Amino acid sequence: KEFKVSTGFLGFANTGDSGSTGTGLMKVSNKIQGTKEYQVIINKVPSKITLGSNMPSTRKDPKTGKTHDAEVLTGLLELEGLEQCNKNIFQRNIYIHGTNKENELGAKHSNGCIRVSNDSILYLLNSIPIGTKLYVKP
Repeated sequence: KEFKVSTGFLGFANTGDSGSTGTGLMKVSNKIQGTKEYQVIINKVPSKITLGSNMPSTRKDPKTGKTHDAEVLTGLLELEGLEQCNKNIFQRNIYIHGTNKENELGAKHSNGCIRVSNDSILYLLNSIPIGTKLYVKP
């Protein structure tokens, strides 16, 4: 199965807080799903907020005061790096997740996560067991 994705706006790298998507061998360490499609997931917890597939977010980050342009929607696959070069993937909170920026899929736009459509994340949540390995190659 193939999916149109959006990856890190700064390309691929395994350095922390780089805005890049990590590379190498990883595994799905956890799955989190909202109670409904398009539900915003904040800090791995489904919130009361829902957005459409191309709807802008108005939620502000409590630390920075900046508006979240892109949100984690519908669900996520939490990733764990299995190589020395990408052991920080879990700490960097790099996920495969649904997005409110479906119109940007196919180009580099994320802060390191792998964004997929909300239909695609539902498919992955229902098809991919925890422990499944994947390899991210730029």
